[in-house]
Amino acid sequence: MEKLEALAAEPQNQALIKRVEDAFGSAGAPLQKPGRLLLGEGTLSKVCRKSEQLRQFFLFNDILIYGMPQFRGSYTKQRVLELISLSVQPVPGQPRALDLHSPQKSFRVVCNTAAEAEQWAQRIRLCSEDCRRRLGLSAGISPAAETSPIWVPDSAASVCMHCKTAQFGVVNRRHHCRRCGAVVCAPCSNRTWLFPSISATPQRVCLTCYNKLSSHSTAGASSSANADQSE
Repeated sequence: MEKLEALAAEPQNQALIKRVEDAFGSAGAPLQKPGRLLLGEGTLSKVCRKSEQLRQFFLFNDILIYGMPQFRGSYTKQRVLELISLSVQPVPGQPRALDLHSPQKSFRVVCNTAAEAEQWAQRIRLCSEDCRRRLGLSAGISPAAETSPIWVPDSAASVCMHCKTAQFGVVNRRHHCRRCGAVVCAPCSNRTWLFPSISATPQRVCLTCYNKLSSHSTAGASSSANADQSE
């Protein structure tokens, strides 16, 4: 720990962090922080809703940042993910791809080589485990229980993944469930649910997820009421 703090305090590391901070401009978050260390950076393809898009990633010992490359080493659309709640998983059959899961945002990235993907995965895991260890938390993170879903790309669904009948087109638009990430039609996603880790406003969910969430919420309220009556 003392060695990391010493490295973080070195002028070279502080200058590197300042460079990243300046590259995002005034719209980016302040990055200078005692003990923060820049470990690496690279350009990866982020699988977005409609296509793969290049993003510049910066790995620190406590956060992962990415943004959209602009001119002369500048970036926009900064996103900051806390490593303490970030997990990384390989994608079966795709050695260059990694799935990143966090409460705020989950997505897939594609690296240039399988070796590069493994290097990114190892570094993220080590930093995430170190962050959790310093706070006395368990090493494992359950993506299914604690993180947002990875959206299914638009191109992967020509019909609604819920009703299996509605065909997408100019009139019938695609929508994504914020709980499972499925591509669904409007009638099959006309419910909303509040996910505080994603947004302060209720988000669109498919009917299947809405029914599950409602069932769990009702069961929880019933258990709480029974507990109150027994006291």
